[in-house]
Amino acid sequence: MKNVIEIDFSDQIRANKENKTLNKPFRTPKGPKKFSVYVKNEKGNVVKVNFGDPNMEIKRDDPARRKSFRARHNCDNPGPKTKARYWSCRQWRAGKKVQGSTEYEWDGETVFNLDDLIAQNPDLAFVEEEITEEIEANEDDCGCEESSAAATPEEYIFDNPGEAMKKAKEMGFEDIHTHGEGDDAVFMPGPTHKALMDKIESDASLWKNIHKKRERIKRGSGEKMRKKGDKGAPTPEQLKKAKKKNAYAEYEMTLEEYDEVMEIEDILAAKRPGPKSGAQTPAKPSERKKGSKKNKPGSAGKGGGSIKFSESVTKSLKEKVSSHNEKSKKKVTLSQLKKVYRRGSGAFSQSHRPGMSRHGWAMARVNMFLKMKRGGKVKDSYRKADSDI
Repeated sequence: MKNVIEIDFSDQIRANKENKTLNKPFRTPKGPKKFSVYVKNEKGNVVKVNFGDPNMEIKRDDPARRKSFRARHNCDNPGPKTKARYWSCRQWRAGKKVQGSTEYEWDGETVFNLDDLIAQNPDLAFVEEEITEEIEANEDDCGCEESSAAATPEEYIFDNPGEAMKKAKEMGFEDIHTHGEGDDAVFMPGPTHKALMDKIESDASLWKNIHKKRERIKRGSGEKMRKKGDKGAPTPEQLKKAKKKNAYAEYEMTLEEYDEVMEIEDILAAKRPGPKSGAQTPAKPSERKKGSKKNKPGSAGKGGGSIKFSESVTKSLKEKVSSHNEKSKKKVTLSQLKKVYRRGSGAFSQSHRPGMSRHGWAMARVNMFLKMKRGGKVKDSYRKADSDI
């Protein structure tokens, strides 16, 4: 009998996949930045670095602008690949292959497709550690950093002062402010950037307050909703902006939607004794939860931080990621499903079906998200709710 020598090539296969997919930036139209890239940190772990101002145009073809940017950010010494500055500096130069390196060196121009990268290296879908930071910038004439414009919704950024002033008037401002200089200058409503962001935040909280008032009225508080045109009533513009900001919090799943997307394994895992009803009912006081001890407020929102769940929930979500990505061209990540799950869990406290568990309600929303990613038909109300993830 001949001796059989078994050789484990798993590490080599993993290394080959990483060499093909790491250090390759891809666009992230849903934020939190313009681009992201998977890299290895000093511990050897793969992390995701987010970089690039989504509201600013790169003008590297202008020698003066390129020289100014590289000098301002010390691009001759950009730091490690786990820093946003490293990748921003790469965009402002012509990349060259490093002699003797087995790693891909980005040329600063080529942009890759995230779905293709995950198809080549499925492990990328489970990378949760993200690095998002603002690179240093010169102060402009509004007294704030140019990089602060990255957090500003595109609808508030204009190329000329006339349009910015028109928007300022709509928002109740009498003045505008600018970011950048010369051809790079952009104009925004409000006397300062802080005033603009405070106004945007105020509009976002408006819809939440309206929703709370409606709930109090339903419980017999005796209050009345202000009519359009009444003193103190929100303007149509305010309502539009406020509702847009909180779409995911307002979505309420129907019984038909729940039954359509729930799989038998999910139903068994989420089974809870008690009768079921077709009426939407607020959760019992003992079941209501506000916030989380593990996860920070806003973690389920666009660009939110990492989310921590129990081992069983995380395992279920990982299985869904793997199953979906094996069959679908449009890939998903564990971070995405965690955000959707948390949104569903939060919605359980406001409206759910009696006899169902919080886990079941949240998992149904995850399944709805996966259905949407597969190209399945979903209601517009849901598409608006979670399409930002």
